[in-house]
Parts: sequence; structure tokens; C-alpha cells
Amino acid sequence: MSSKPVGLDVLSAVGFLGEPVVVELAWDDDPEPCWRAGYVIGVVLLIEGVHEQACLLVKSPGDEHPLDVYLSDIRSIRSIRSSARSLLGRLPLPHMLQGQTGLMEGERRHA
Repeated sequence: MSSKPVGLDVLSAVGFLGEPVVVELAWDDDPEPCWRAGYVIGVVLLIEGVHEQACLLVKSPGDEHPLDVYLSDIRSIRSIRSSARSLLGRLPLPHMLQGQTGLMEGERRHA
């Protein structure tokens, strides 16, 4: 992945609302990036004097509270919904489930 921040702004961050994502976080004083996965459940706006940095609220299944992911700390972010679908298509699924995944994909296309 890139070593520079992705430069995500609030308008592009809104596009991730409700999406399952994988986020790579990096800080100047820590050479190792940190990875987080979860659902983007909110975008917190920068409001001078109230909240000094914009961030995403990322909720991982099993965690009680969402994580504040500051846009300035995001090195990369990727929605995993489409990646998971393409991965599912390559997995050797049991015969009884193979028809189910095609049916679900067809339902999504017609919905």
C-alpha cells in the first residue's frame, strides 16, 4: 500500500457510510501501520472549537463501541463488499450452496 495518507475528505468519506471496510491507519511517530475492519456507521464533521478533526465511526462486530478513525490517519481504505463477492465466486462451495449464491446475486440485480 501507499506510504502517504489517502487524502480522504468528508465528501468522499460519506460514500463509505454503511459499507464494510478495511482501513489502514498510519501515524508519523509509528512506522508500522495498523489495520482495522468494520462497518462505517457515521461521519463526524470538523467543527472549529467543537471537534477539530473529521473522522469516520467504524464499528467492528463484537466491539461494544465504534472506533473514531480520523481522516488524516487513513493511509488506505477499501470497501470489502465487492471484494467479498468476487472472493465468494472463486471459493469451492459445497454443491447445495452453489445455486444459493447465484440466486442471491440475481435477486440483487433485479432489486
